[in-house]
Amino acid sequence: MNDDSKKNPFDAKADSDRHFIWERLVAADNEAFVSSDWTAIAGDFDAEHFEGVRCDHSTDPEDWRLAFPRLDDYRDAWLEAAREFARKQFIGMTALDAVYRRTRLNFIDIAGDRALAHK
Repeated sequence: MNDDSKKNPFDAKADSDRHFIWERLVAADNEAFVSSDWTAIAGDFDAEHFEGVRCDHSTDPEDWRLAFPRLDDYRDAWLEAAREFARKQFIGMTALDAVYRRTRLNFIDIAGDRALAHK
C-alpha cells in the first residue's frame, strides 16, 4: 500500500497511551475482523459496562442511537459483519488493506483514566 492507513499516528514514546489505544482499536481490531477472530479482541471490552452506539454516518448526536445494549449483541453483529466481509473480493489490495483504508482514528481524548476514541 502506498498510503499511511496502517501507520499509527501517535508516537510510541511521546504519546504512549494514544499509541496503545490506536494499536488495540485499529491494528488489533482490523486484523481480528479480517480473520473473524473475536477472541483476539474480546478482552478489550468491559462486558458489564458496555454500550454500543451507532452514529449512522452522522456528526449530529441527535441521529445517534444505542444499537448494542449488551456486549453479546455487539459481538454477534461484529461476527456477522466479519463473515459477510470475508466473502468480498478486492482488486489490487488485500482484505486487510481494504479495512485499513476505511478506518480512521486520529483523535483520542484522554481525561484521567478515561478515553474517548473517535473511530
